[in-house]
Amino acid sequence: MPTRASADITVPETIAVVGNGRLGSALTRALRAAGTRVIGPLGRTPGQLAGADAIVLCVPDAQIPSAAAVYAGMAPLMGHTSGATPLTALGSAADGLFGLHPLQTFVGDDAPSRFDGVACAIDGSTVEALETARGVARLLHMNAFEISDADRPAYHAAACVASNFLITLEDAAEHIARGAGIDAATAHHMLVPLVEASIENWAAHGPRAALTGPVARGDQGTVLRQRAAVGRVAPELLALFDVLVERTQVLAGRPESTG
Repeated sequence: MPTRASADITVPETIAVVGNGRLGSALTRALRAAGTRVIGPLGRTPGQLAGADAIVLCVPDAQIPSAAAVYAGMAPLMGHTSGATPLTALGSAADGLFGLHPLQTFVGDDAPSRFDGVACAIDGSTVEALETARGVARLLHMNAFEISDADRPAYHAAACVASNFLITLEDAAEHIARGAGIDAATAHHMLVPLVEASIENWAAHGPRAALTGPVARGDQGTVLRQRAAVGRVAPELLALFDVLVERTQVLAGRPESTG
């Protein structure tokens, strides 16, 4: 397989990217910016594919087996970018199979630098496949680490809690704020600096040291008043509030009840 080596980084000369969604488009731009010949991003038309040394599937998890079947045998190496899906989902579509999951979120027209410094979970069915994943990660300035198929679901669950569920939590906060008579735009913009500071504190000091607020300082009266307010303005979020208070109490070392 033709490869390009530079500064201990070895990557296939030509990589085909399948899938023109957020990640597929961002990965294509980043690889081209790094000097790699890229075919794609492609759809379900393998007739466009010729001369690829590796194929990377950037498709929804449920579509990986069917996409792998469509492009089977068209390159010696094939990988997917799923965080939770095992390599076995690729079947026998190539001689070497690999996983390449950038631990990053992509929205809109992200610049190639979006990959810089992020973690990247990799795996490979062969030494060559694993080193291909490692080489692509390093080429895009990501920090590669190996993860097994058995550990993928827990790893990806952690990623979803940290990223996806954080957005769901902020939506809940905005909803409760609207219940206090604050308009939607104001609710969003007033919470952004607070969220940014909280994330910065967590990143710099870790969870427990970054924790502030009534639960952390043991102000049970305030917590109970908050709970009553949530029950009044957003009763559908009361169970979520209770679970979050309980987990925050555990983190803060204060096992008081909110009931």
